[in-house]
Amino acid sequence: MNVDEIKQKIQELNDWARDTDCYDIALFRIWLIFEKYLIEKFIQYSIGETGDAQSITYKIRFLDREHLSYFLKGDRTFVEYLGKIEKLSKHIFENNPFTIIIDDATHSKVYNDLKIIRNQVAHDSDESRTKFFKDCLFSRQSDENLGVNEYLKRNTSRTITQSNYSRLIEGIIDIITFIDNPFLPSLLLINCSINEADKRTRKKTTTKLNMMRPSHVLMR
Repeated sequence: MNVDEIKQKIQELNDWARDTDCYDIALFRIWLIFEKYLIEKFIQYSIGETGDAQSITYKIRFLDREHLSYFLKGDRTFVEYLGKIEKLSKHIFENNPFTIIIDDATHSKVYNDLKIIRNQVAHDSDESRTKFFKDCLFSRQSDENLGVNEYLKRNTSRTITQSNYSRLIEGIIDIITFIDNPFLPSLLLINCSINEADKRTRKKTTTKLNMMRPSHVLMR
């Protein structure tokens, strides 16, 4: 799927979530699409398979998919691509297009929250619940029994009238938009420390992102 197709599918699942009140299942399905996109773009950029890769500068260049897979797999029988993207992309690309999910404070938080929610929806284990309670609910005792679906429908804070679901969906759209265009990652904040220059960069980045988001209204 390209970015426009993913946005269309997200809108369809947004509508489905509103009709069924199943925001957790909708987000899980969106995650699967998002994960597949990240993996495919990582492969394409790593082997120069896409025209956009001409704008990427490399520390390591791979010949084809087989070459990349063999390098990443090592002595294992499969490649855990997301882990490789998180740990190795900075060693493959000079201007790493995946830094948005690794170093940018806002979007790395979105990415990590998505992984935690995915695991809780998929497994509902003691381990996944503990992680969800700690990182998404901030260990608030009043929320000890709060489920993923109710969390997603809840506003991000008392002062912001945006649901957690909308925050995560907008974050996904931001991420795929940046990764799809190799010029945009250079606008991102790579450092969590905020000085005046950082604030100006953050403002420019936010403005550019808002212009690129689809005009449809998400759950508020």
